[in-house]
Amino acid sequence: MWLVKHILPKNPRHLAKLLNELRRDNAQSWEVQNVIVSSFHHDKIRKLQELEPKLKLALLTDSEFIEIEKYLSTNGLNSYSYHPEINLISKETVEILHKNGVKVFVWLVNKEEDLDYLVKIGVDGVITNYPDIMKELLM
Repeated sequence: MWLVKHILPKNPRHLAKLLNELRRDNAQSWEVQNVIVSSFHHDKIRKLQELEPKLKLALLTDSEFIEIEKYLSTNGLNSYSYHPEINLISKETVEILHKNGVKVFVWLVNKEEDLDYLVKIGVDGVITNYPDIMKELLM
């Protein structure tokens, strides 16, 4: 099971506190490989990468990158995944990201027809308000 955390403190000095809270809240099963932290603030996740290099980091976005491949290679992040808003993803983008070893988790997916489309184009997962319903639809 994945924990996708996409809320980061406004003050970058509090990032170490966030890491400690993640460890505390998940003390029974804390494994850094099971946590993905995503944010619209790519500078903050870059700082988290410095504090915990094994942490999986994701670029959360609600705007389209014109050259996503170039951005990924020049932003200084070891991005595990890319989290675009649902209207910003295409099969071509999924293929480019997968070619670069980046997983794709799309948000906010709350409709069956959207889930069907995303499965067809090969995304790795979705972020939804209805995880139980989406899981049932995938079975």
